[in-house]
Amino acid sequence: MRNQVMDVLTDAELKSDLGGDTLTLGGLCRELGEVQQAYVTSFTTFKLQFAPNSADPALESSVAGLKAWYADLDRQLETAITALTDEVIQSQPIERG
Repeated sequence: MRNQVMDVLTDAELKSDLGGDTLTLGGLCRELGEVQQAYVTSFTTFKLQFAPNSADPALESSVAGLKAWYADLDRQLETAITALTDEVIQSQPIERG
C-alpha cells in the first residue's frame, strides 16, 4: 500500500503541513522509512533501536527520493530476513531495550 500511495503523491504534497506540532507529510514518510530501517538493523544486530531524524532531511521533499529509499530498505529487509537460519530465529531474541 505504501508504494501505491507514493505513486500518487507529488513533491508539493509532501510539504503539506497541518500546523501545530505535526510533521509534514514528507516528514511522516521519512519517519516511516526510519522505522523500517530500525527493523532491518534489528535482524542483523538483534537490537531494536530507533534513531529519529537519522535519514537525509532532503527525502522529505522528494517523492522520487523516498521511493528509491523505500526500495532499498525493502531489499535490505529481504536480505536480512533471508540470511536468518531457523536455528538463529529460535535461539536469538531481539533485544527491545
